[in-house]
Amino acid sequence: MKVYYITEIAVIIRTLIEAVYFIVVIVSFSFIMGGFRSFIIGNFKKSIGGKAVMVVGAVGSTFHQLLHAGTAILFAHKIEDISLIKEPDKNNTLGYVKCFKKGENFYQRIGDFFIGLMPFLCGIVIMLLMMKFTIPTIFNDDIKIVCKDANSITLDFDTLNGFINSNVDLLKDFFCVSTVRNKHLYIFLLLAIYISLSMSPDRGDIRGVSRGFCVAFIILLIFNFIDAFNISRHTFALDIIQIGVLILYIFQISIVMLFIAAFIVLILRAIVN
Repeated sequence: MKVYYITEIAVIIRTLIEAVYFIVVIVSFSFIMGGFRSFIIGNFKKSIGGKAVMVVGAVGSTFHQLLHAGTAILFAHKIEDISLIKEPDKNNTLGYVKCFKKGENFYQRIGDFFIGLMPFLCGIVIMLLMMKFTIPTIFNDDIKIVCKDANSITLDFDTLNGFINSNVDLLKDFFCVSTVRNKHLYIFLLLAIYISLSMSPDRGDIRGVSRGFCVAFIILLIFNFIDAFNISRHTFALDIIQIGVLILYIFQISIVMLFIAAFIVLILRAIVN
């Protein structure tokens, strides 16, 4: 009984650390990416006009809002109003989904978290798939780096060191000279800029994600208990660590893409004006 008690405490502590990491990373990058997105759309609007911005952002905004709406329906929320694409308003948003809950249960509360997060999650998956098909050599090298460096399931300084080394090696691999010479990289960069803008959250998305700590904690807790008591032969702890590395990596690439986009938009505005 004492062993199980100690194990349960260790699982809860581990889960708390993991949940704090994921929420802090997601919310922090949400604010940064949201700020870039608003800046880019605002300056783009001043350069070429609101209707032109609407045309350029039509596919991304439509996909973004449909993900919100689909997730809301999945979690038993009612859609009150939806705009897939419109001219950017004073907050530089291109669309919106308004939904509400009749009453509130735990399942719908989980929905609050995933409704705001879904464009983010899909954006990460799409970025990885684009990398796989446009620059497969870099993608394969990145997977090898994650598997080599982030390969410990214990939360200690060795794991932290492996996590940091993995992230540094991933960025070095992506921005090395041989990568820059790869012509397919620039196809990826153009697509990545558009996806980064499309997946970037607005204020409502950020509020939904920031309220999701308990949801993240419960999901991680389930996987950690499965590992702790050997319910499955698969080790989820390693998956969680490696997913954490990849999410941070994609967020960092997205920030670089948005910085490039912001620079281009400023040049465009200077030329037009």
